[in-house]
Formats: sequence, C-alpha cells, structure tokens
Amino acid sequence: MSNHLYALLYRLRFTPRWSGTYCIHTEDVAQHSHFVSLIAHALCVIKKKIYNEDVDVAKVITLALYHDSSDAILTHVIAPVKRHESVKISFQKLKGIANNEITRMVPEKMVSEYLAIFQEADEKTMNIVGIADQIDAYCKAKIEVNKGNNDFYQIYEELEKEIQNLAIQQPCVRYFLENFLPSFFEKRLTYRYL
Repeated sequence: MSNHLYALLYRLRFTPRWSGTYCIHTEDVAQHSHFVSLIAHALCVIKKKIYNEDVDVAKVITLALYHDSSDAILTHVIAPVKRHESVKISFQKLKGIANNEITRMVPEKMVSEYLAIFQEADEKTMNIVGIADQIDAYCKAKIEVNKGNNDFYQIYEELEKEIQNLAIQQPCVRYFLENFLPSFFEKRLTYRYL
C-alpha cells in the first residue's frame, strides 16, 4: 500500500499564499513554512543562548515545518478570514479534521509521531511557531511595500503593530528585530563572497 503523506505535502509548493492580494513576488506555502522554520529556530537559539530559557528546539522546528500542512487539503486561507469571530472555531475544527486525515496517511507504526506534531504540541511550542509565522508575514509585507506594492501597505501596518507588541512582551522577538531585521530590509545586502 502506498502512503500518500509526502506526495500530498509536496503540493504545498503549488499552494499560493496571499490570495486576493497582488504580489510582486509570489509565495507558496512550502516557501513560507521554510522561512517560518528558520525564524522559529532563530527564536529558540535566542531564547536558549541569550536569555537562558529552556526550549525544545527540535519540537519547535518540527511544528514549524508542519504548521500549515492542512493547507495541502484546505488550500491557504488568509488570516483575516480564519481569524474572524464567525469563522475562527469552525476553521480550527476543519484544520483538525485535515490534520487527522494527514496523520492517517502514514504507516500505523509512525502515526504516534505525527499525532505528537498535530495534536500534542504544548503552548510554549505553539507560541514560538505562531510568533515566527507573524514575523515571516511581516517580512513578506515589508518586502512588498519596499518594492512599491501598495496592496500590502495596510497589511504591513497591522503586522508592524502586532510585531512591536510582541517585542514588548517577548525579549526574544525584540532581540530578533534589533539584530536581524534591519539588514533584512536594506535595499542592498552587503556581504563578502568567499
């Protein structure tokens, strides 16, 4: 019997994000998941090495990689829709159903590992991934605005407020913003080739 999980997840590279919004640089869910994972890893390292916090880096990275897996079934739904009060609870249930379907696509002996990703993530792990998700959206919006795309201006302003509030609450976010984001938004990256 064939196990369809990775064939399904491979479709995330064909699942566009930001539907209904003009993008100068298109983005798919696989790209987004990659960058969320990178940012989540950075936040974990900052928490551990700068603030001496205990964090399970492997658990965070794994959840970050899989955090939008349900989009392979549901497609990508933009944040204002899935966060709207009239939809929020129903969408979470729908996402749970999709994740259960995904979990059933692996051999029985592997199911518990995937259940741990989709159903057993602790609040601290989910929080780090959620913050990384917002930072990635903020970076995307800033890039689009810097390229003159006014469709992202309101998105950027809203995300900047959220990110600044997170920076007040979470020292690791403030550290990330101060040490990594300034060069991210420069018009020209300066680095030396080997």
